[in-house]
Amino acid sequence: QFREGRAAVSIVRGDGARGDALIALDGAMVVTPEAGLQLGAPSDGYVCAKELSSGRWGYLALDGSWAITPRFTGAGSFREGRAVVCAGDLDGGVNLVIDRDGKERARSMHYLATPSFSDGLVLIPTDPRDSFAKAFVDREGETVLAPNRLHWGPMCEGRARVRSQAGFEGFIDRAGSVVVPPVLLDAADFDRGLARARPLPKRPAAWGYLTRDGGWAWPLDALEQGFFSMNDARAG
Repeated sequence: QFREGRAAVSIVRGDGARGDALIALDGAMVVTPEAGLQLGAPSDGYVCAKELSSGRWGYLALDGSWAITPRFTGAGSFREGRAVVCAGDLDGGVNLVIDRDGKERARSMHYLATPSFSDGLVLIPTDPRDSFAKAFVDREGETVLAPNRLHWGPMCEGRARVRSQAGFEGFIDRAGSVVVPPVLLDAADFDRGLARARPLPKRPAAWGYLTRDGGWAWPLDALEQGFFSMNDARAG
């Protein structure tokens, strides 16, 4: 899949082994499989890349040159000018929020996930006393919403999913105020003003779409008759 005029593909090399390559829209190779890299999808002008010889991750510019040299044990895609990376050993390192120059903007406890920024925020664990409590941190590393065990999903269109200890989901806004209490069986992130959700346990077959104010876009009785996609919803 092409993004920003580039695509990461797997190609059989001359020796019969497979290797990743970065190609342009005209099919020209920007990075050849002989470079010995594992490539992610282009995002925000960078390509996340693992140097197979060292096992370290860094970031390529779209011209194939190193924008941030490989020195991380794990790395996520750049979004909104920031990325989350793992630094140090897998057992004793930390996670860092870095900018496009590779400079540290914030750090958190080490964990395997490398989430991306959304709505200017990233959800990461920052409290060493409770690794399950995650905080929303902005692009400058400032904590916007304090660590909370209910925090579950990214901030999308001003709403973020929360999950109760019982496993039910709901939504909060950027101030941390509850928009939908955690009573949903399942929920997806907001996309173009709607979030697909499955409501109360007593109606497990019903799927619907929530609006940003917490209301249902359609009566649940109608939605129980079929399975709607976002394109169906927008077409209607």
